[in-house]
Amino acid sequence: MTFATASVAVLLGALESWLMPTQPQPSPPAQPKHPLVMSLRAVVAVLLAGTIATAAGIGYPFWAMIAAVVRISMHRIRHQVVRSSHRVVGTLLGLGLSAVILLGEIPPWSLLILLPLLQFAVEFVVGRNYAMACIFITPLAIVLTYLAFPVPIESLMIDRLIETVIGVVVGMGVSAVTYPLLRRSEAGREGAADD
Repeated sequence: MTFATASVAVLLGALESWLMPTQPQPSPPAQPKHPLVMSLRAVVAVLLAGTIATAAGIGYPFWAMIAAVVRISMHRIRHQVVRSSHRVVGTLLGLGLSAVILLGEIPPWSLLILLPLLQFAVEFVVGRNYAMACIFITPLAIVLTYLAFPVPIESLMIDRLIETVIGVVVGMGVSAVTYPLLRRSEAGREGAADD
């Protein structure tokens, strides 16, 4: 089911970029020249991260899949490394915030107040700094998971850390393996355009 959901999401993203090209901006960020290859990289990263997390017996493989694919959305390796470091650092700090918020005796109704506050914080900072957003995304994800599947908070926090590391390592690996292929393909395309 997870594979089907991820595949549909990747396919819709690829179709959107093909059917509805983005409007030119004054200083556009570097866009991938091969949306199909970028989409396939995302599918491979999601499959690998989900498979590893599932095989490891961790209860929430979707966390690993998200961590794997979030860096691949960036086109340049340098930006991917920055995004990955933001994910890890933000998650570590977010786990600290989660511990402060959740490991004490907190009444269940207060979680319902906490969720919109965390979501607001995520939306407020995500455009400015991804690491800062991850600080608030982490407790948000843990609280939502805890409300859906009440298990010890410590277990959720350990799973979040392990799956973030799995996802980041898988995403970096897929990027490292496929980056030379993308560079050669882009160089070939530019050479053909010069002819």
